[in-house]
Amino acid sequence: IDAWRPTMGQSDEDRMLMAELRDQRGNVIFGQGDVERARAEYSDAIAELEPGPPSQARALLLNRLGWTFWRAGPAEEAVPIIVRAIAEAEESGADDILRWAKHELGVTYGMLGRQDEGVVLLEESLELARAAGDRELLMRCCVNIPAVREQRGEPLEPLEEMSFEGLQLARRL
Repeated sequence: IDAWRPTMGQSDEDRMLMAELRDQRGNVIFGQGDVERARAEYSDAIAELEPGPPSQARALLLNRLGWTFWRAGPAEEAVPIIVRAIAEAEESGADDILRWAKHELGVTYGMLGRQDEGVVLLEESLELARAAGDRELLMRCCVNIPAVREQRGEPLEPLEEMSFEGLQLARRL
């Protein structure tokens, strides 16, 4: 990975494969508790893809970089990064990244007290996940939508069905 440097002759597929590898490496580093090094991994990988037109590879890396901010703080720094990831995903046709980025931004908004905006994005993500058959994201939605709705003061009882749906999905894995 370290020897790879983007060139004009690389295909979109090559750039996406390298972005996925860099994403995995950053995720391992983050999991080891080295948040700053993980962020540097994502930032460096993003910088290597710039300048250039919107790309799925950059959308993936931006989304993951934003994820590190809502997970490890400060959450407000995640917003512009994930908003950019959403724009990159929309412009490059990366539907899988788009549905996840909307989810991440929805969770971030929930954490920042912007539950109304968060629920809208989380529900959009849920519908996109259902349409794509993305079970992993469906499970996350079934946890996070009730949590954010509860944060905004909704009673828990009506939200139990969605939580149960998430449990059923997890059991079928």
